[in-house]
Amino acid sequence: PTAAGTRLVDGVLVVADLSGRFVALDPGTGKELGGYQFPAEAAPAAAVTAFGPGRLFAPLTDGTVLLLPLAELRK
Repeated sequence: PTAAGTRLVDGVLVVADLSGRFVALDPGTGKELGGYQFPAEAAPAAAVTAFGPGRLFAPLTDGTVLLLPLAELRK
C-alpha cells in the first residue's frame, strides 16, 4: 500500500497508509511498536497530526476524521 503520510507524534513515528492501516514505529530503531487497522472503507487522506496529548487526528478520504488514541497503536 502507498503511504498517506508519516509524522512524529509524542515521540512515536506514525505511518498511515491508503489501506487504512496506522503503524507506530520507534524512531530510533525503526522497530514496530504496534498498529491499528481502520475498519471502514475510508483511508487516511494525509499524514496524521497530534490532537492533544496522546491522540492522533487523521483526515480520511470520505471527508470524515478519525481521532485515534496513541494507546490503540501500542496494542
